[in-house]
Parts: sequence; structure tokens; C-alpha cells
Amino acid sequence: MCPLKKPLPLFETFDNDGVGLGVRGDVLYMVYTDPILTYASAVSETAGVHYSTVKGVTANGVVGLDVAVMYTMPNQPGYSFEMGWYHITPTFSSSLSETSPSGVAPAHSVALNGFAPGTGKVHASLSINFFDLVIKKQFSFGDWVHVTPTAGFVGGYMNGKSSAHFDATSGTFQATPTATVTHAILAYQTKYEGIGLKLGADAAFMIGSGFRLITNFYYNVLYGFSHLNLDYVQSPGAYIDGLTGAVSRYTQHHGRDFFDALLGFAWASHFSDESFYLDLHAGWRFQTFANGWQEFEAEFNNAARDHALQGQGLQAGVTFRF
Repeated sequence: MCPLKKPLPLFETFDNDGVGLGVRGDVLYMVYTDPILTYASAVSETAGVHYSTVKGVTANGVVGLDVAVMYTMPNQPGYSFEMGWYHITPTFSSSLSETSPSGVAPAHSVALNGFAPGTGKVHASLSINFFDLVIKKQFSFGDWVHVTPTAGFVGGYMNGKSSAHFDATSGTFQATPTATVTHAILAYQTKYEGIGLKLGADAAFMIGSGFRLITNFYYNVLYGFSHLNLDYVQSPGAYIDGLTGAVSRYTQHHGRDFFDALLGFAWASHFSDESFYLDLHAGWRFQTFANGWQEFEAEFNNAARDHALQGQGLQAGVTFRF
């Protein structure tokens, strides 16, 4: 095999003297996919056949933050240590109103198997907080490509809640004669806490005059526990056996993993005889959680299901080091 005449050199890069401490602050505007697959059905009847259109929940754009403090060892060996915090609270909401001969059917309750003209609405939120502590080491391929492998620890929590309300304007939501349900409320909470490992890399492709194309990709794997609560209340009637509500609880230890990636542009420069460093950057961020949300399929069989969660949006910020 013939060797390359001009192989691309790989070498370590080191930070300049005096540029060791730093802070980074980023603002995000993200939209997350709906973690609650259903909350109600719009139902109609034609020639004795029921037609149902399941309604999802609309995701709203929200602002979040990603901040970090860092320290880079000057000269050799040039390792960087970074401690960061990611925080965002996605929200979701939806509503529908159906009049005669159509109607609304609450989707989570297996006992409410009837429908009636009425209204339904839901609001949900999911607080995402992750903390990480990583070590980085930068390498260069020639003069134009920088790659920074990263490894460390990650921990945090994802706490969600939702509340759905249903009101019948005529008729009832219950098809059996033993209950006449005209109002129903479903309140749901999910909490996950975990700790694990973070692996990935940053890459920069130099364009010139301080500008560069940047990208990163991280894989986070955690182990922790989930705690789910579902409370259901109906009025004015009662279930069979005289019940007017239901409460379900679910706890499980399990893993959770997610991918985090960014693609964007940046500009950077040194000042005051290379004693200060300023970096301005902006890009498109994408996240995917393998099981970002858990919920009960229905309150009476206690079945819990994992739902995927994805988010994407703009991120922009500044890094200052001295």
C-alpha cells in the first residue's frame, strides 16, 4: 500500500498562557414534540357508527438556558474542565369544543365510554434540568479542523405535570345507566431523577478571519427512578360501586438516555496580548429522549407507557475567558 504523500497531521493543541478561566452563557428557543399522545377524542355518529378523531396536545415554543464555567490548564497537558447547567420547561396545551350531534370523549378513562357535546382542554409542562461535569482535550487535524473529545458525569431530573378538564354541555360522558358524568378532571404528575455518564465531542471547521463552522454531538445515559401519580375526579355521578374518582401510583427504577447535538457558526478572537478570549456563537440544537415522558395508558389497569420526546430550536450565546 502506497503511503499518502501529504498526510494530514494530528496534533494536540494547548491554550494560551493567561487564558484559563472562562464562562459561557447560551439562550435557547426550543419547541418540543408532544409527550402526551392523546387527551380527548372528537366523536360523531353516522348511521349507527361512531367516528372518533383522537386529539393530541400542541407544543409551545419556550425559552431556556445553557450555562457553564470552565478552566483550561495552560500549556501541557492542556486539559479543560467544564461544569454546566441546562434548564428549560416545555409547555403544551390544547382545547376542543364539539356540539350536537358530535361530542367529546375523555381519552384516558376506560370507564368513560360514552361521549357528549361539550368541551375539553389540557395544559402540561415538563421541567428539564441537567447538570454535568466533563473533561475535554482538543486535537487538530492540520490547521483547519479542531476536534475536542469530551467525557464526564451527568445528573438531573425531568418533572412533568398535566391537567385535563372536560365539561358536557348536554348529555353525559358515561354510556352506562349507573353514572351520569358531566364533568371530569384528570391531574397527572411524572418525576424522574437520575445520574450517569456523558460522552461526545465538539468539532470546529475554520473558515477564516476568526469565523468557523461548529458542531457537537453528545450521548447521555442515566440510571434513576420514576414516580408517577394520576388523580381522577368526576361529577356529579359515580362509577359502578359508588366510586367518584380514581388514584393511581407507579414507581420504577430504570435507565434513560438522550442525544444532544448542535450545528452552527461562531466567531472568536483574542484581546490584550492574548490575555482575553471572546467567542460569539449561534446554531440549531436538536435533542431526542428515548423515553422522555411516562404516563398511564388508563387509570384502571395501571399500565404505564414510555413516550419519546424530541426538541429542536435556536441557540445563541457568548463565551468569555481570561
